[in-house]
Amino acid sequence: MSFYSDETIRQLKEATDISLVIEQFMPLKRIGGGKFLGLCPFHNDSNPSMNVNPHIGIYKCFACGAGGDVFKFVMEHEKVDFRTAIEFVANTVGFILPKLTQIQDENSEEKDLIRKINEFAASWFKEQLLKSEFAKKYLEQREITEKTRDLFGLGYAPQIGFLEAAVNNGFKPESVLKAGLAAEKDGKAFDKFRDRLMIPICSLSGAIVGFGGRDLGGNSPAKYMNSPETLIYNKSEILFGLNQSRKAISKENSVILVEGYFDVISMFQSGVENVVAISGTALSETQAKLLARYTKSAFISLDGDAAGQTATERCIEVLLSQSFAIKIVNLTTESGEKADPDSLVRQGGSAAFKKLQEKAKNWLNYLADKSPLSSPEEKANFVLRTKKLIASMNNPELKKQYLNLLNERFGADKNLPALQTKKSFGNQIKETTETAPEIPWKSLPSDEIWLVSVIFRNPELQAVAIKICDPCLLSSRWLAELLDYGYALFEETGKIDLKILYDKLPASHIELLSRLPEKPWTSESAIMDFSNALLKLRISRLKAELKEARNDFDLYREIQGKIKHCENLAKRAKNEENVLDELG
Repeated sequence: MSFYSDETIRQLKEATDISLVIEQFMPLKRIGGGKFLGLCPFHNDSNPSMNVNPHIGIYKCFACGAGGDVFKFVMEHEKVDFRTAIEFVANTVGFILPKLTQIQDENSEEKDLIRKINEFAASWFKEQLLKSEFAKKYLEQREITEKTRDLFGLGYAPQIGFLEAAVNNGFKPESVLKAGLAAEKDGKAFDKFRDRLMIPICSLSGAIVGFGGRDLGGNSPAKYMNSPETLIYNKSEILFGLNQSRKAISKENSVILVEGYFDVISMFQSGVENVVAISGTALSETQAKLLARYTKSAFISLDGDAAGQTATERCIEVLLSQSFAIKIVNLTTESGEKADPDSLVRQGGSAAFKKLQEKAKNWLNYLADKSPLSSPEEKANFVLRTKKLIASMNNPELKKQYLNLLNERFGADKNLPALQTKKSFGNQIKETTETAPEIPWKSLPSDEIWLVSVIFRNPELQAVAIKICDPCLLSSRWLAELLDYGYALFEETGKIDLKILYDKLPASHIELLSRLPEKPWTSESAIMDFSNALLKLRISRLKAELKEARNDFDLYREIQGKIKHCENLAKRAKNEENVLDELG
């Protein structure tokens, strides 16, 4: 595996404005002190509770406890590893990463090779589409515009030719087999996708991880064929269209789940962009967690046949475990005809779908309407089944509300079955969040808070402060320790970079750093505030020493002189005179 050096990571962090990165995923509102506020994506947040502090380079939710630096945000939000988060941040801010230090990983080269083969395949399939009048006519019949075709990277795989083209471009047949783009029979490799419209399947970052192929010749028993799972393609972790639709999902605060590729493509083209496809597989818990990063509201819009109903119920089960608000869209037109999202929007545009979406039933009513409820036994079975679904939720308040609803409608008691295995969201936080000692916020001296803040936020003061402002002057051990950590970083790197300091602090001091106040200091005002705060601390310390020196006349007089000198300096500093050079 390849890793970036600590120095590279440090430089990238210094160059990154965390608010700009987070705004790639959700809107933020600027608040006082250069900070930002937004809805926390890591819990069901209705009242903005996530603070983003660009100066320190951190985010912190004061409701659920989620917090960290820019890399942790990307890792948690996008469910990616540290290296991928580094590369995402670098790409976002335009930071050029150096070549990696190589550490052996038996799969890394093969993964890179599969990515290259997929990229070559996508380009080659696009070229073949331009040459195939038949394939282009098929897209015209489905009313897919050239703009949409390019947006989704559609292509065409002819009966033969891809494997040969791949080999001619330096790829070995066995590598194409491993990429899932060739098949083998009697020891001979051949094209896996033949006479098919090719639809790239992408990761969240937009990297092509596989393909879906729609049969155009009518000679295959399988209308659709998908890439097999490979080292870079896990079907349970990918939702078709999410790389295109995630911004719209966040904006609309809802996601529409549909069945197939063309449902997504046609709806996206019609203007309904908050849509993803489960692509013929059962929705997985991993996929539900992916969606939960962007919204907690889902509209399920699958086919109305038996298979579609089964898939709908599976979606309900999985989405409820992530505490989604779920509604089911009945794709039956006013004339009573069954439709799918693709044909619906092609005939009636986005308005046709939205009209049915407005009539969508919540999941409880949907299940009740399709369940037999005429006898007490049937009602009991339905209630027990529904309670099991409620028990899977990770939001205690949502459980409570649904149990109340079940009680009102069916007279059910409000106890959940003992088979509950899911941990509550609160328990998860306690298990995964490091417990820090309680900071006595109310007893922290305001002058000392401002002193630490002015030193940390004004680099031109730091070299002077480390010489003349000893942390032992501070009465609060919390602030004294924080200042000492800052000084240690200065000794190591020549400056107190708050983003780097954050990484070096123990859990007990991280929140203290994040709550330091800010103001738009000028060079002159920073010197004045620093001088005033430092002199106030010195005078306080000297007065305490004076009480201890009452029996030593010479020492008493010496301390009195120091107090008088500091008071004179303080008076001049309050009159906006620069006394910094006299504080040594």
